[in-house]
Amino acid sequence: DIGFDRNNVLLVDVNLKAPNLTVTHQLATDQEIERRLCALPGVVSCGRSSITPISGNEWNQFLHAESPTAPTGEASLTYFNSISPGYFMTLRTPLLAGRDFNNQDGKGAPRVAIVNQTLARKFYANLDPLGRTFRLDEAPGKTGPPIQIVGVVKDSKYTSLREDTYPTAFLPINQEPGIHVGGNFALRTAVRPSALARSVEDAVAGVNKASSVEFHTLAEQVDDSLVQERMLGLLSGFFGALALLLAMIGLYGTFSYLV
Repeated sequence: DIGFDRNNVLLVDVNLKAPNLTVTHQLATDQEIERRLCALPGVVSCGRSSITPISGNEWNQFLHAESPTAPTGEASLTYFNSISPGYFMTLRTPLLAGRDFNNQDGKGAPRVAIVNQTLARKFYANLDPLGRTFRLDEAPGKTGPPIQIVGVVKDSKYTSLREDTYPTAFLPINQEPGIHVGGNFALRTAVRPSALARSVEDAVAGVNKASSVEFHTLAEQVDDSLVQERMLGLLSGFFGALALLLAMIGLYGTFSYLV
Protein backbone atom coordinates (compact mmCIF):
# COMPACT_ATOMS: atom_id res chain seq x y z
CA ASP A 1 0.00 0.00 0.00
CA ILE A 2 1.75 3.15 -1.20
CA GLY A 3 -0.78 5.51 0.38
CA PHE A 4 -2.03 7.17 -2.81
CA ASP A 5 -3.73 6.33 -6.11
CA ARG A 6 -1.19 6.68 -8.91
CA ASN A 7 -3.68 6.13 -11.77
CA ASN A 8 -5.04 8.97 -13.94
CA VAL A 9 -2.76 11.62 -12.41
CA LEU A 10 -0.92 14.02 -14.74
CA LEU A 11 2.15 15.71 -13.26
CA VAL A 12 2.94 19.15 -14.67
CA ASP A 13 6.27 20.84 -13.96
CA VAL A 14 6.17 24.55 -14.79
CA ASN A 15 9.35 26.60 -15.12
CA LEU A 16 8.51 30.32 -15.10
CA LYS A 17 11.93 31.23 -16.59
CA ALA A 18 12.05 34.46 -14.61
CA PRO A 19 15.09 34.47 -12.28
CA ASN A 20 14.31 37.99 -11.00
CA LEU A 21 10.74 37.13 -10.05
CA THR A 22 9.97 37.98 -6.42
CA VAL A 23 8.64 35.29 -4.11
CA THR A 24 5.33 37.13 -3.76
CA HIS A 25 4.91 37.41 -7.55
CA GLN A 26 5.88 33.78 -8.09
CA LEU A 27 3.41 32.63 -5.44
CA ALA A 28 0.63 34.65 -7.08
CA THR A 29 1.55 33.25 -10.51
CA ASP A 30 1.52 29.65 -9.23
CA GLN A 31 -1.86 30.23 -7.59
CA GLU A 32 -3.33 31.58 -10.83
CA ILE A 33 -1.91 28.66 -12.84
CA GLU A 34 -3.40 26.21 -10.34
CA ARG A 35 -6.78 27.95 -10.54
CA ARG A 36 -6.81 27.71 -14.35
CA LEU A 37 -5.67 24.07 -14.39
CA CYS A 38 -8.40 23.08 -11.93
CA ALA A 39 -11.01 24.67 -14.23
CA LEU A 40 -10.00 22.68 -17.33
CA PRO A 41 -12.59 20.24 -18.74
CA GLY A 42 -11.62 16.69 -17.82
CA VAL A 43 -9.84 17.68 -14.59
CA VAL A 44 -11.47 16.17 -11.51
CA SER A 45 -9.20 17.87 -8.97
CA CYS A 46 -5.74 19.37 -8.82
CA GLY A 47 -3.08 20.31 -6.30
CA ARG A 48 0.34 21.91 -6.08
CA SER A 49 3.36 20.78 -4.08
CA SER A 50 7.05 21.36 -3.61
CA ILE A 51 7.76 17.63 -4.01
CA THR A 52 5.83 14.95 -5.88
CA PRO A 53 5.73 11.35 -4.56
CA ILE A 54 8.47 8.90 -5.57
CA SER A 55 10.41 11.63 -7.40
CA GLY A 56 13.65 10.99 -5.50
CA ASN A 57 13.60 14.54 -4.12
CA GLU A 58 13.38 15.19 -0.40
CA TRP A 59 13.24 17.94 2.21
CA ASN A 60 14.07 17.06 5.80
CA GLN A 61 14.65 18.97 9.03
CA PHE A 62 14.86 18.27 12.73
CA LEU A 63 11.48 18.58 14.40
CA HIS A 64 11.13 19.77 18.00
CA ALA A 65 7.79 18.50 19.28
CA GLU A 66 6.17 19.82 22.43
CA SER A 67 5.56 16.33 23.77
CA PRO A 68 7.10 14.44 26.70
CA THR A 69 7.59 11.32 24.54
CA ALA A 70 9.12 13.05 21.50
CA PRO A 71 12.51 11.82 20.21
CA THR A 72 15.42 14.24 20.07
CA GLY A 73 18.69 14.57 18.17
CA GLU A 74 19.11 12.47 15.02
CA ALA A 75 15.96 10.52 15.86
CA SER A 76 13.89 13.69 15.38
CA LEU A 77 14.73 14.00 11.66
CA THR A 78 11.45 14.46 9.78
CA TYR A 79 10.50 14.72 6.13
CA PHE A 80 8.41 17.63 4.87
CA ASN A 81 6.40 18.75 1.89
CA SER A 82 4.53 21.99 1.22
CA ILE A 83 1.19 21.50 -0.52
CA SER A 84 -1.96 23.31 -1.62
CA PRO A 85 -5.45 22.47 -0.30
CA GLY A 86 -6.28 20.14 -3.24
CA TYR A 87 -3.20 17.90 -2.91
CA PHE A 88 -4.63 15.08 -0.75
CA MET A 89 -7.88 14.95 -2.72
CA THR A 90 -5.96 14.68 -5.99
CA LEU A 91 -3.73 11.84 -4.77
CA ARG A 92 -6.62 10.25 -2.84
CA THR A 93 -4.63 10.08 0.37
CA PRO A 94 -7.28 9.79 3.11
CA LEU A 95 -7.50 12.40 5.86
CA LEU A 96 -7.93 10.36 9.06
CA ALA A 97 -8.49 13.12 11.61
CA GLY A 98 -8.83 16.88 11.80
CA ARG A 99 -9.12 19.11 8.75
CA ASP A 100 -7.46 19.71 5.40
CA PHE A 101 -5.77 22.98 4.47
CA ASN A 102 -7.91 25.78 3.04
CA ASN A 103 -7.39 29.13 1.35
CA GLN A 104 -7.25 30.88 4.72
CA ASP A 105 -3.99 29.08 5.55
CA GLY A 106 -1.87 31.73 3.88
CA LYS A 107 0.76 34.28 4.69
CA GLY A 108 0.07 36.03 7.98
CA ALA A 109 -2.29 33.30 9.24
CA PRO A 110 -1.36 31.06 12.20
CA ARG A 111 1.13 28.41 11.09
CA VAL A 112 -0.42 24.95 10.74
CA ALA A 113 0.57 21.46 9.60
CA ILE A 114 -0.88 18.07 8.74
CA VAL A 115 1.13 15.01 9.81
CA ASN A 116 1.14 11.36 8.79
CA GLN A 117 0.38 8.40 11.05
CA THR A 118 4.05 7.54 11.59
CA LEU A 119 4.88 11.03 12.85
CA ALA A 120 1.85 11.02 15.16
CA ARG A 121 2.91 7.68 16.69
CA LYS A 122 6.60 8.55 16.98
CA PHE A 123 6.34 12.06 18.41
CA TYR A 124 2.98 11.92 20.22
CA ALA A 125 2.77 8.35 21.51
CA ASN A 126 -0.51 7.71 23.39
CA LEU A 127 -1.50 11.34 22.80
CA ASP A 128 -3.93 13.03 20.43
CA PRO A 129 -1.68 15.05 18.07
CA LEU A 130 -4.46 17.41 17.00
CA GLY A 131 -3.96 20.87 18.47
CA ARG A 132 -0.40 20.12 19.60
CA THR A 133 2.56 22.06 18.25
CA PHE A 134 6.12 21.62 17.06
CA ARG A 135 8.94 23.90 15.98
CA LEU A 136 11.59 23.80 13.25
CA ASP A 137 15.19 24.98 13.26
CA GLU A 138 15.61 28.40 11.65
CA ALA A 139 19.25 28.99 12.61
CA PRO A 140 21.87 27.21 14.73
CA GLY A 141 20.51 27.12 18.26
CA LYS A 142 17.30 28.91 17.28
CA THR A 143 13.85 27.49 16.51
CA GLY A 144 11.00 29.13 14.68
CA PRO A 145 7.45 29.90 15.84
CA PRO A 146 5.13 27.06 16.92
CA ILE A 147 3.28 25.17 14.18
CA GLN A 148 -0.06 23.67 15.18
CA ILE A 149 -1.16 20.23 13.95
CA VAL A 150 -4.64 20.45 12.44
CA GLY A 151 -4.90 17.08 10.70
CA VAL A 152 -3.58 13.52 10.37
CA VAL A 153 -3.33 11.68 7.03
CA LYS A 154 -2.68 8.10 6.07
CA ASP A 155 0.96 7.03 5.66
CA SER A 156 2.29 7.17 2.10
CA LYS A 157 5.60 6.56 0.35
CA TYR A 158 7.83 9.61 -0.01
CA THR A 159 10.99 9.08 -2.10
CA SER A 160 10.91 5.36 -2.92
CA LEU A 161 8.64 2.32 -2.79
CA ARG A 162 11.45 0.40 -1.04
CA GLU A 163 11.64 2.72 1.97
CA ASP A 164 10.22 2.34 5.42
CA THR A 165 7.57 4.99 5.99
CA TYR A 166 9.12 8.22 7.24
CA PRO A 167 7.61 10.64 9.76
CA THR A 168 6.25 13.31 7.42
CA ALA A 169 4.69 16.72 7.97
CA PHE A 170 2.85 18.73 5.33
CA LEU A 171 2.80 22.53 5.42
CA PRO A 172 0.56 24.94 3.44
CA ILE A 173 2.46 25.96 0.31
CA ASN A 174 0.85 29.41 0.37
CA GLN A 175 2.29 29.93 3.86
CA GLU A 176 5.85 28.82 3.12
CA PRO A 177 8.16 31.48 1.67
CA GLY A 178 11.30 31.16 -0.44
CA ILE A 179 12.35 27.86 -1.97
CA HIS A 180 9.17 26.08 -0.95
CA VAL A 181 7.16 28.01 -3.53
CA GLY A 182 6.90 25.48 -6.33
CA GLY A 183 5.53 24.83 -9.78
CA ASN A 184 4.77 21.11 -9.43
CA PHE A 185 1.10 20.54 -10.25
CA ALA A 186 -0.82 17.26 -10.03
CA LEU A 187 -4.07 16.84 -11.96
CA ARG A 188 -6.47 13.95 -11.45
CA THR A 189 -8.25 13.44 -14.72
CA ALA A 190 -11.46 11.85 -15.90
CA VAL A 191 -9.83 11.19 -19.30
CA ARG A 192 -6.47 9.87 -20.47
CA PRO A 193 -3.93 12.22 -18.80
CA SER A 194 -1.92 12.83 -21.99
CA ALA A 195 -5.07 14.08 -23.72
CA LEU A 196 -4.93 17.22 -21.57
CA ALA A 197 -1.40 18.25 -22.54
CA ARG A 198 -2.45 20.90 -25.09
CA SER A 199 -5.07 22.39 -22.78
CA VAL A 200 -2.55 22.57 -19.93
CA GLU A 201 0.02 24.32 -22.14
CA ASP A 202 -2.57 26.90 -23.21
CA ALA A 203 -3.66 27.52 -19.61
CA VAL A 204 -0.07 28.06 -18.44
CA ALA A 205 0.72 30.31 -21.41
CA GLY A 206 -2.32 32.40 -20.53
CA VAL A 207 -0.61 33.29 -17.26
CA ASN A 208 3.03 33.45 -18.37
CA LYS A 209 3.92 32.98 -22.05
CA ALA A 210 7.63 32.49 -21.29
CA SER A 211 6.98 29.43 -19.12
CA SER A 212 8.11 25.97 -20.16
CA VAL A 213 6.02 22.94 -19.29
CA GLU A 214 7.03 19.29 -18.80
CA PHE A 215 4.57 16.42 -18.52
CA HIS A 216 4.63 12.89 -17.15
CA THR A 217 2.18 10.76 -15.23
CA LEU A 218 2.38 9.64 -11.63
CA ALA A 219 2.07 6.02 -12.79
CA GLU A 220 5.15 6.46 -15.01
CA GLN A 221 7.06 8.06 -12.15
CA VAL A 222 6.29 5.11 -9.88
CA ASP A 223 7.16 2.59 -12.61
CA ASP A 224 10.47 4.35 -13.34
CA SER A 225 11.46 3.90 -9.71
CA LEU A 226 11.22 0.11 -10.18
CA VAL A 227 13.61 -0.22 -13.13
CA GLN A 228 16.08 -2.30 -11.09
CA GLU A 229 13.40 -4.72 -9.87
CA ARG A 230 11.90 -5.02 -13.36
CA MET A 231 15.32 -5.78 -14.88
CA LEU A 232 16.02 -8.46 -12.25
CA GLY A 233 12.58 -9.95 -12.88
CA LEU A 234 13.18 -10.01 -16.65
CA LEU A 235 16.60 -11.66 -16.29
CA SER A 236 15.25 -14.19 -13.78
CA GLY A 237 12.42 -15.07 -16.13
CA PHE A 238 14.81 -15.45 -19.08
CA PHE A 239 17.24 -17.75 -17.26
CA GLY A 240 14.35 -19.72 -15.76
CA ALA A 241 12.94 -20.31 -19.26
CA LEU A 242 16.40 -21.27 -20.54
CA ALA A 243 16.83 -23.81 -17.71
CA LEU A 244 13.40 -25.27 -18.51
CA LEU A 245 14.32 -25.58 -22.20
CA LEU A 246 17.60 -27.37 -21.40
CA ALA A 247 15.79 -29.73 -19.02
CA MET A 248 13.22 -30.54 -21.72
CA ILE A 249 15.98 -31.25 -24.27
CA GLY A 250 17.80 -33.49 -21.77
CA LEU A 251 14.64 -35.44 -20.90
CA TYR A 252 13.75 -35.83 -24.57
CA GLY A 253 17.24 -37.18 -25.36
CA THR A 254 17.14 -39.60 -22.42
CA PHE A 255 13.70 -41.04 -23.24
CA SER A 256 14.49 -41.16 -26.96
CA TYR A 257 17.61 -43.23 -26.23
CA LEU A 258 15.65 -45.59 -23.93
CA VAL A 259 12.91 -46.11 -26.51
